Amino acid sequence: MKSDSNATKVTADQSMAPPKVKMLINGQFVDSRTSYWAEIPNPATQEVLAKVPFSTSDEIETAVAAAKEAFKTWKNTAIPTRARLFFRFQDLIRQNIYSFQIN
Repeated sequence: MKSDSNATKVTADQSMAPPKVKMLINGQFVDSRTSYWAEIPNPATQEVLAKVPFSTSDEIETAVAAAKEAFKTWKNTAIPTRARLFFRFQDLIRQNIYSFQIN
């Protein structure tokens, strides 16, 4: 028979489960419908920081279709403009790297 302290511990452990990373498809963060996940460990401690999905075939097809559609206008964007956008993304990542949380 389990004691109340064990039941409390199980609940606490479940609330400490690593977050599952959402996918970004067509500009929207979406939950994967997969049942296969990879654990991402902290290399210093081996603590699992997050879980990332092994996307389903449908999710991959949806993402590829969205990328193909986006490329129709992106390919007409001047290279200096593209570079400026990527440098801005890099700057935003650096500014927010320590405040970023996976939901």
